[in-house]
Amino acid sequence: MIRQILPLTSQPEGAIKAQQLISKFSQSQDALKFYQFAHELTDFAKTVQERQEEADVAQEKAALMQAQIIIGSMLLSVAIAAILAFYTSRIMVQNLCWLCPHFDPLTKALTSTSQKSSKVEIRSVQVRAMQAQ
Repeated sequence: MIRQILPLTSQPEGAIKAQQLISKFSQSQDALKFYQFAHELTDFAKTVQERQEEADVAQEKAALMQAQIIIGSMLLSVAIAAILAFYTSRIMVQNLCWLCPHFDPLTKALTSTSQKSSKVEIRSVQVRAMQAQ
């Protein structure tokens, strides 16, 4: 169709013939099928766009959940490490006290240091709690 119309547009009398060809095509079954196909493509494009938006929302939720899991696991790891460090240091001090009774000054110094650090930790927690209020 386009091949028939293009040569006609270069001549003045061909313009009328081109209009007739276009009018005839617009009333044909092929044109109707073409318009229906274009309408179906529009509907399909809308459906694809809606699904893309749903997928984007789902991905944003997944990214948020991923960040929450990472932060939560890091906090849990730090808490477990702190608890293990606390108990390990206490066990080490107790074993030193039990194994070496003749090193009484050393065990007293270690115990004193451990108790002081515990008091400092308790005081810093109390200060933070007071500041939070």
